[in-house]
Amino acid sequence: MPSKTESKAKPRATATSAYAPTTAPPVRRSFRGVAPEARKELRRAQLIEAAIDAFGQRGFHAVTVREICVGAQLTERYFYESFGSLDQLFNAVYEQLNEELRSATLEALAKSDRKPMQLAEAGLAVFFEFVRNDPRRARIMLIEAVSISHDSRRIAEHATRNFTDLTRDFVDLLLPEARALGIDVELLAAALVGANIHVAVRWLQENFATPLPKVLFTIVTLYRTLIAHMGDEAKRTREASASASASASASASASASAKSVSGGVRTRARGALKSKP
Repeated sequence: MPSKTESKAKPRATATSAYAPTTAPPVRRSFRGVAPEARKELRRAQLIEAAIDAFGQRGFHAVTVREICVGAQLTERYFYESFGSLDQLFNAVYEQLNEELRSATLEALAKSDRKPMQLAEAGLAVFFEFVRNDPRRARIMLIEAVSISHDSRRIAEHATRNFTDLTRDFVDLLLPEARALGIDVELLAAALVGANIHVAVRWLQENFATPLPKVLFTIVTLYRTLIAHMGDEAKRTREASASASASASASASASASAKSVSGGVRTRARGALKSKP
């Protein structure tokens, strides 16, 4: 007769129970219809907007992570979800502002008259309006970016290089004979971009006291004066070349004439000698 112990039924292991995970995988749920990744991007955008205000109003070195989070209405946990440091946040801010400026510039150029000077004026107007319309952007891009870290300076220099390349293309259109005159077009484009930045920084520091039309007129005058000067130089070069060509032609003609006269004299002399008894 089986014992009480032996009479108890033993539980059978099933394939399901043998291989079932000990914990269920996390479920990424949407909140109010917004997916987790979209919520993360939204929080990142809130941090960038708060940073634009803080960096643009008080400067990078006066701002803390806590202040950014208060402005974004987020906890510090969410700050470090997107950025490892304030430096990384600043770089993201700069890149966003630079992209906004680049997009606005390309849009203005697409709508502008295709004449070179009109294109240059449209690009300049976008730049100075971008600076004037939001002084926070101006401070971040023109002042703070060059005083924070190697990475921020590198990003700013890269953006400046892109605008220098765009300006170089304008120089080639505005001054087609510049290279023939021995001008380094790359350096000239860098000088023009530097002038734009210097004027914008001074304008910001004087709280935009000078009216925008006057600022644009002054900068455009620099371009027009350069064009006029290059035109005069090209004209003088063409005239000098034409004069040298005419002089060489006259010299060659005179030389040929002299040879002809000399040849005639020799011929007559030989004839005279043959005619003597």
